Amino acid sequence: MAAAAVLSLSLPKLNVIKASSGSSTTFAPESLEEKFGRKGIKFSDGGTVELTVRNGSSVKLQIPNAHITSYKPKVYWKDDGFEEVLYTLPNSRGGIALVINEILEPNPKLPVPKTTTPSDQWTLTDVDSDSIDALQVSIYVARTLQKCVYMTK
Repeated sequence: MAAAAVLSLSLPKLNVIKASSGSSTTFAPESLEEKFGRKGIKFSDGGTVELTVRNGSSVKLQIPNAHITSYKPKVYWKDDGFEEVLYTLPNSRGGIALVINEILEPNPKLPVPKTTTPSDQWTLTDVDSDSIDALQVSIYVARTLQKCVYMTK
């Protein structure tokens, strides 16, 4: 029988100052490529980033809505062979959606957390890689101060 535990975390309040203008700020793929691009990290039109590592694994991520449209891992077998598995879904629907505050065993006495965030709230904050085995993309939701990290290895 598994025991459930509830952790209460107190985070300091942050004073967020947000500059505003008449038009929304958008990043061209060229500026994202200049700022974050490196070996294994490629930005393309439409606000997508493709992360690849040396073993051939890759993931395509839509930055505006944190939606994975293609995930291609290498699956290794014990006889030194491997099988490549590719999952690709259209940009308009499907994909692997981001889940925040996921509840594996919901408690009917607790409120269900909101797990969707408007796509215009996501901001790319960091991209890192070692160009060989691991890639990481950090995206941030300013409204709720949540940070999500996608990693492929």
